[in-house]
Amino acid sequence: MGVVFGLFAGFYYWIELILGIKYSEVAGRLHFWLTFIGVNLTFFPMHFLGIAGMPRRIPDYPDIYWAWNYVSSVGSLISIIGVCIFIRMAYEMFKGKHEYFQINNYKYIIIYWNWYNLNWNPYIMYKYNLLKILNLILIIYL
Repeated sequence: MGVVFGLFAGFYYWIELILGIKYSEVAGRLHFWLTFIGVNLTFFPMHFLGIAGMPRRIPDYPDIYWAWNYVSSVGSLISIIGVCIFIRMAYEMFKGKHEYFQINNYKYIIIYWNWYNLNWNPYIMYKYNLLKILNLILIIYL
C-alpha cells in the first residue's frame, strides 16, 4: 500500500502544478484519513491471524478467527469509502469551472498550462519572459 499512498501524494502535489486545477482540501484530507485508517485496519489484524496459525489461501476458515477477519473486512470497507471519496473529488475537480467549447456535439474543455507556474524549473528566473509567452492549451475530451 505504500505505492498507492505515493501515487495519491503525487497526484495531490502535481495536479495543481501541471493542470492548474485545485482540489478540495477537505475532501483530500478526508480521503487520506479514511484510506490510512482503512488500510491499517485491513492489514494489521492479518498479523495476529498469522501468529494465531490461520492458514492462507483457503476458501473457508475456522470460526475461531472470525473476530479478526471481521475487523479486516470493516477496514477494507473503510478503504473503499476513501477511494470513492477520491473518485468523487477528482470528478468534481475536472468537472469544475473551466472554459468549454463544442464541436459536432462533442464537448471539450480548455485548460491553460502556464509554463511559468511550474516552480520546479531551475531556469525560471532566467527565462521568465520567454516562459510567459509559452502557454499551452490542453484540450481534454469530455
